[in-house]
Amino acid sequence: MRCAKVRIVEFVPSLRETSLCHYYESLRDRSCTYGAWHPLAAEKLMALSMNVANDTTLFRQGICELPGYRTLSC
Repeated sequence: MRCAKVRIVEFVPSLRETSLCHYYESLRDRSCTYGAWHPLAAEKLMALSMNVANDTTLFRQGICELPGYRTLSC
């Protein structure tokens, strides 16, 4: 099955900013959100440009919606 949308959560930092680096581990570091480990600016800008969710969903709920394979055509 191919998805119509793919949701990535808190990849583009929202108003709900957190120091939790990953949802699956307990490491906390505020610099994770801003790409201190490696430059994330280009990745975040690409995700932002592909986003199809409204601003409330993106910046208040932290959910970036990307078009899934089902919506792509060659």
